[in-house]
Amino acid sequence: MGNQYNHSPVTAGGLVYLIADDGRTKVIRPGPKLEVVADNQLGELCYSSPAIAGDRLYVRGEKHLFCFGK
Repeated sequence: MGNQYNHSPVTAGGLVYLIADDGRTKVIRPGPKLEVVADNQLGELCYSSPAIAGDRLYVRGEKHLFCFGK
């Protein structure tokens, strides 16, 4: 399965969060040049857009609900 990004990107803290169908998650900083801040794998398929509430990012994977934040 390739990196298909069929979900809506979200922005928070000046960064853009993208999640591919295969669970690959990229965080980029908008600007004149592409700057990838992070590139990680969730470890499972993901078919939904991430959501932000407060200072947390929520991602619904195929089997788990992930929460990222302080």
